[in-house]
Amino acid sequence: MNVEVLPHGMSRGTLAANVRAYRTGAPLSLVYGGSLNEHKGVHVLVRAMSLAPSRRLRLRIYGEGKPEYEAALRRRAAGDRRITFHGAYAESDLARIYQEADLAVMPSVWFENYPLALHEALASDVPVVASNVGGMAEKIVDGQNGYTFRVGDARHLADRLRLLLRKPGLINGLKANIRANPLPAAEEELAAYESVYFEHAR
Repeated sequence: MNVEVLPHGMSRGTLAANVRAYRTGAPLSLVYGGSLNEHKGVHVLVRAMSLAPSRRLRLRIYGEGKPEYEAALRRRAAGDRRITFHGAYAESDLARIYQEADLAVMPSVWFENYPLALHEALASDVPVVASNVGGMAEKIVDGQNGYTFRVGDARHLADRLRLLLRKPGLINGLKANIRANPLPAAEEELAAYESVYFEHAR
C-alpha cells in the first residue's frame, strides 16, 4: 500500500513574516507556545535556561494547562527575570508573538505527530529548536530550518542555545532556508486533497 503525506496548509491571514536579521552580540528571544503539561517538556526548557545564563537570552512562555504543573514551572523559574509567563493566547495573537520571537522552542518529551505550533513558527519565518522525536524530528533539519536536541536533555538544549548565542548569524541562514521552502497555504492543502480524492475515485 502506498502512503502519501500531505503537508498541513497554513492560513496566512493570522500570521506575518518575521524579518529580523542577526549579527554578533544580538540578544535572542525564545518563545514557547502550547499547553503547560508534563508531556510538553517545558520543564526541560526552563532547566536549559539555567544552564545558559546569558543576559542576552530571554524566554516567553505562552499557554496554560495543569495548575500544579504550571505552579512547578513558576517555582523553577523563580528568580530568573529572563523568563516570563504570559498565559493563554488566541489565534489573533500569533502574529505579535512570532514578531517578538527569534527562535521557537518545542521541548516535548513524547512523540508529537505534527504539532501546529511548529508550523505556525515556520510559517512566520521563525526557526525552531525541537526535541528529536516524532514528527518534530521529521520536520526540523539541523542547520536548515532549526536544530534538534536529544529528547528530555536540558544540557543538549542548552548547548544548542549557546551555539546560537555565540553565532547568531546562523539564524539568518535558517530564516533564508525557511523562506526558500515555504509551507503550503491552506488552499494548496485543499487542492492536494481534492487531487488525491479524484485520482482514486476514477
